[in-house]
Amino acid sequence: GTNATAGTGGGGTSATGGTGGTDAGGSGASGEGNNAGASGDSPMAGAGGEGGAPTAVDDGFGSGLDGVLSVDGEIDISVHNSGARTCADGGDAVSYSLSALTSTSATLTSTPAAGCLAAGDEVLLINLQGTVGAHDDVGNYETLKIASVVDGTVTFTAAKTRFYGDTAADDTNIGVARNQQRVMLQRVPQYSNVTIAAAGSLTAGAWDGVKGGVLFFRASGTVNVAGAINMSGKGYAGGARTTVVNTTGSQGESIAGLGIAMEAPNQGGGGGGIGDGNSCNSYGAAAAGGGYATPGDDGTNACSGNGGQSYGEASVRLERMLGSGGGA
Repeated sequence: GTNATAGTGGGGTSATGGTGGTDAGGSGASGEGNNAGASGDSPMAGAGGEGGAPTAVDDGFGSGLDGVLSVDGEIDISVHNSGARTCADGGDAVSYSLSALTSTSATLTSTPAAGCLAAGDEVLLINLQGTVGAHDDVGNYETLKIASVVDGTVTFTAAKTRFYGDTAADDTNIGVARNQQRVMLQRVPQYSNVTIAAAGSLTAGAWDGVKGGVLFFRASGTVNVAGAINMSGKGYAGGARTTVVNTTGSQGESIAGLGIAMEAPNQGGGGGGIGDGNSCNSYGAAAAGGGYATPGDDGTNACSGNGGQSYGEASVRLERMLGSGGGA
C-alpha cells in the first residue's frame, strides 16, 4: 500500500447571527503523506441584519451592549473582551462545559470568574458530541437569557425547549467523560456594528474535546465583512497517526466521539487506511470526513479507508454540528 493519507474534514454549517444564512458543508478531499487526519470545520456565525442604533432592547438582532467590534488582524472572541468587559475565563464568547441540566438551570463544571456571566446575558446551549450508542441529541441548540448565576449554577429566565441527553427526550448523562454527552453553554456577544477589514479574520476557539468550535454572535447594527469569518479546521479532530508499518490507521473524530483503528467510517469521521500486512502493506490511504448531507471521499486506492457518512438535518437551522475529522 501507500503511505497513510490524511483526509480533510467536511465543512460545518453556519450558525445564525442576526439574519445570517446557512452554508452546507462539503466533503473533504484526501491529503497526502503519513500524517494524522485533518480536523473538520466548525459552525460559524452568519452576518447580522441591519438594525437601529444600539440600545438595551433585544429585537432579535441583539442588544448591542458589547459595542462596536472592529477586526483589523485576527480576533478570537473566545478570548477577546470588548470595551471595559473583563473575564478571566475567556472573552466575549466565553464557554463552559455542563455537568447537569434541568429545564430551567445548568450546572457548570467550574464556577465562572467575576464578570464572565451575568443576569441578562444571552447564552447558547448546545450538545456538541455524544457517544457511539447515543448521539440523537447532538446538534440540538437554543439560546436562553440568564436570570442568575450562583457559584456554578446558571438559572434561565424561561424553560428550555429542547433535550441534550442520551436519548431524544431527556437530559441524562451530561458531562465531560468519553461516555457522556458533551454539552456547552457559551455567552452570545451583543455587538452593535461589526467591521472586518480586508486583512481581518474573526474566529473563535477550536473544539478541544469537550467544548469549543462554535462562533456565534449578534449585531444590532451592520456587519461588514471585507476580510474573513473563519472556523476552518476547528471542528472534530482528524484520526491519530500510526507510526507502525502494516497497521490500519485511526478513524476521524465525529458526533459519536473518537475513532478507532478501522477502515470503516466513524459516523462522519473518515476511516483509516488499511495496513493488514497482507494485500495492504504499509499504512494504506485514509479517507475524508463527512459534512452536512455530503459524505466524505474515500481514499485513493484499494487499501483506502471509507469516507465519512453525511449527517445533520435537511434544514440546518434545526441543528448545528462540527465538521468531522479525516481518517489517518
